[in-house]
Amino acid sequence: MTPAHRMRHRRSGPAPGRRPGAGNLAAAVVATALLAAGAPRGAAADIFYYRASMDSLAAPVARLSVSDTVRSQTVRPPKPVPPGSAVVFDKVHPRLRSQLMGMPGDDSLTIFVTMRDTVDIASPALRQFQKQALRDTLIRLRRPDYDTLAVQFDARYGARELRRYWMIRALLVRMPAGFVDSLAARPDVIRLEPARGGAPPDGPSSGGPPGDTAESCGSASTPVLVARDLLGTDAYVDAGYGRGHIVLFDSGLRSSHVQLAGTGRIRSLYTCQTDPGVCVSGPNQTDTVVQGHGTASAAILMGASVDPATGVLLDADRGLTQATIASYKVYDEDDSLSFPGTTDAFQMALLEGAPTIVAEIAVTGGGDVGALSELAGQAFARDQMVVAAMGNHGGTLTSPAGASEVFGVGAYSLGNGYFFSEYVRGRTLDGRYKPDATGPTGVCTASNKSYQTGVDDDHGMLSFGGTSCATAVIGGAAHLLRNRLSAGQADPLPPGVVYAALLLAADRDAAVGDTLEGGGRVRLPNAGVLEFGEVDVAEHDLVSMPVSGEGAGVAEAKILVTAAIWWPEPGVNEQDASTAETRSDIDLLLLDGNGRLVDSSLDRVPVYERVEASGGSADTRWTVQMYGARVPAETRRVYWAAWIRSADPGD
Repeated sequence: MTPAHRMRHRRSGPAPGRRPGAGNLAAAVVATALLAAGAPRGAAADIFYYRASMDSLAAPVARLSVSDTVRSQTVRPPKPVPPGSAVVFDKVHPRLRSQLMGMPGDDSLTIFVTMRDTVDIASPALRQFQKQALRDTLIRLRRPDYDTLAVQFDARYGARELRRYWMIRALLVRMPAGFVDSLAARPDVIRLEPARGGAPPDGPSSGGPPGDTAESCGSASTPVLVARDLLGTDAYVDAGYGRGHIVLFDSGLRSSHVQLAGTGRIRSLYTCQTDPGVCVSGPNQTDTVVQGHGTASAAILMGASVDPATGVLLDADRGLTQATIASYKVYDEDDSLSFPGTTDAFQMALLEGAPTIVAEIAVTGGGDVGALSELAGQAFARDQMVVAAMGNHGGTLTSPAGASEVFGVGAYSLGNGYFFSEYVRGRTLDGRYKPDATGPTGVCTASNKSYQTGVDDDHGMLSFGGTSCATAVIGGAAHLLRNRLSAGQADPLPPGVVYAALLLAADRDAAVGDTLEGGGRVRLPNAGVLEFGEVDVAEHDLVSMPVSGEGAGVAEAKILVTAAIWWPEPGVNEQDASTAETRSDIDLLLLDGNGRLVDSSLDRVPVYERVEASGGSADTRWTVQMYGARVPAETRRVYWAAWIRSADPGD
């Protein structure tokens, strides 16, 4: 793909009518130029269009002609705008607000300040820079702005700068409690958060979600093998798509555990805690959770163990992938999440260039606004896929799973298939559904302790439950799917295509409208052909794209066609843009070979749509249509996928 094909949408930037920040004028000019260069230019944007055989997984991905793609303008009756969240948003994070209660105004505390960005990290001007060169360029671009902010913060709020960040526009400061609300009132401030916060991760337990018990751990009913079978991942590994690199944000891992130590797949180990606030590498790592949380996540992602008596690989316990893993320990020793440490972890992960980030972190209190959401958005803009846990204890949506550009994961029981109703779910501030989809939980896997003895053990295994287990499973599956859809391509596949394909492969229609299941249970495509791509859609655009199973090994019989679209909503991670009125509404329609409408998905709430119909034969040319019912921006980048395969006799 040419650089034009890789052009990204603008995720954030100065609000209409506002100056682009309080920085030095020269820096503002540079930033404004970058933002302008990165913005898509309406209906003239490129389309890319690919086909991958899901029967012959080893076959290369083919680039298709877009000559038959039709773009027209049509106006349809408007739909009512759904309500957003009724919650009155406070820029001061609830945990920080509670710390301020009763605190003398001249007492100081450490605060993480996230601000509206003035640099588009995905602009063509910056896409030429990778890894260390990107870091150095962003540091240089941000320096004049940060120098000005340091003077302003000190003079107006008594705030002393402790640390600057280059991936997002954010500062760690020490300041008097009495000036916090004055700082929050600045129009360029998105969120003020404590240096430490978030619910501690739930480790493996003797119970797990309903339907799973300690006694079942180690039996044929609960090993990783069952999760692999449910999602159909082994075929992808057998075809050579298990490799690559995954970043894990979690509680650290027991690097000496037999399922991890002998794999050769631990690429790097970082400790990213509040003191010193940066990531420090080391040869070994421990898990802050007594029973082991990151240990279990890592084992599901890439673990492997050998029978000590025979030396044979124990297939039942094998992880979903063969990827190397970089473990970032982002929780302090008291299990509090470190905001400075997690920010540096995102920065380090960007420098590593890892395509997949599995974020086992869930911070409550405005899940789609704040530092973690901004970081995840920047990672997405640089082609990093972020899969995050929704969290297990109800309440408000969590970050980063609530962010627009993150694939948030809910859970259902591996034992009985019931949805784990206790996990966090709901609508974001601008009304989007979360979770995006669900994965199985209650997997028997590696732990710090053995359920038989209850003591530390490098051979320990326990049932891993909640959305954390499901996130590791979906993260591994997403990594495999992205590897397959990238086969033979030089440029990275946009994460949005993978999100669309995951939703296509889930079992629930978008039109149903649900915040318990999201898109439903995911199973990777394992037959037929998958066509996919991205296109910019403007308001009232009708984009028609032909799809068929012809020449793709689909049987000459009735076929089943499923299509899905997904799109990010840049800017919704910032409070003043977090309303349903600012979001796009893009409809999805499916036409059969005679041009007859056979299914449509017109929901106004989620940022994805899904359609499905059966009929015709392998050579039938179906049409997938995307309609820009409402697009407040110039255009919205839409990622799409269509799956054509032989229909079951009952379909």
